[in-house]
Amino acid sequence: MAAHGEWAGQGPVDLPATAYIALGLGVVFTLLLGCGLMALVFFSSRRGHDERAGRGPR
Repeated sequence: MAAHGEWAGQGPVDLPATAYIALGLGVVFTLLLGCGLMALVFFSSRRGHDERAGRGPR
């Protein structure tokens, strides 16, 4: 709680345009990475790779 009070008490902070661009690119990259990884999970599940990996050594 103390950290929030200190942070909120400083007032608005002006960020340069490059910071907003970096923030936007970071958000877009993170969303693309997450969607890509989820697509790989579904692809792996549909192709049967999960069943073969879960059998263990025989």
